[in-house]
Amino acid sequence: MLVILLALFFVLIALVSGNNLSACTGAIIGSRITSKRMGIAIAIAGFVAGLALEGTFLKRGINALMPVENNLLLSEAFAIAIAIFLLAHRFRVPLSLTIVFTGMLAGFGFGMGMNVNALFIALIAAFWIVVPLVSLFTMKPLLHYFTRKLRKGHLWKKVSQIKLWLVIISFFTSFTLGANTLGLLFASVPFSYWYKLATAALAIIIGSIFLSEGELRRLGNEIVSIRYLNALLSQAVSALEVEAATLLGVPLSNTQTFTASLYGVGYSYKARLMQRKPAYVIVSIWLASVLLSFLVAFMLAKL
Repeated sequence: MLVILLALFFVLIALVSGNNLSACTGAIIGSRITSKRMGIAIAIAGFVAGLALEGTFLKRGINALMPVENNLLLSEAFAIAIAIFLLAHRFRVPLSLTIVFTGMLAGFGFGMGMNVNALFIALIAAFWIVVPLVSLFTMKPLLHYFTRKLRKGHLWKKVSQIKLWLVIISFFTSFTLGANTLGLLFASVPFSYWYKLATAALAIIIGSIFLSEGELRRLGNEIVSIRYLNALLSQAVSALEVEAATLLGVPLSNTQTFTASLYGVGYSYKARLMQRKPAYVIVSIWLASVLLSFLVAFMLAKL
């Protein structure tokens, strides 16, 4: 069972790393700030660093959701997560692994009659609701403030500074994804720290190099200067929120925070061209996925 669990852990880490690389360093690759090879290297370094330094922080959340370790249930959770992740990727559905995996752990915990920490689950739910709203409503004042700063002084000098900060923020975004999303998987398996870190690092390298091509190919090739600022602030706000959640041991999806930040960018313009329907669809999918994953895990635990 441990061998199966380790194999599933490796596969899921590789899939998540490859799929999320474009969200972390796609902006600097697509805008030619760095080469593709350098962008991938920055993402790998961030993933591994976040996992190594803060990967155990999510153990508090794991213990709250499923207090008693059960390798069979964990293997089932990983297998279901892989299947759902591949299905969502096939149909290009914006699904968050953090949401699905958290829902499954809670379902297994309640289904097995474990002493689940209901207060901590309430904290997780509060983060999932409040933090995206913070992303949404803070983008307008931030963009207006930094846009005024950008218009003062030498424009190209300012743009060069933004490019440098984009590289830094891209690394930090990769770091927070490694610490929280990958950390959620890392903290759940019962292997020794160095053993699972080595396994995860290898999976990150393979996933980032060989499983990110499709996502990177969909990037635009032309990004005008003002969009550098949009990308910088969106990633910065999202990464800071995920880092704060990590320090508290709360699983929080980068997808949630970054998507909300992007909508905040859209609604900051006077001519609001952002459509509400896609946002409603994304939120509905998030809600449905956490409920479905909880119910599936709950029923499996009862069998």
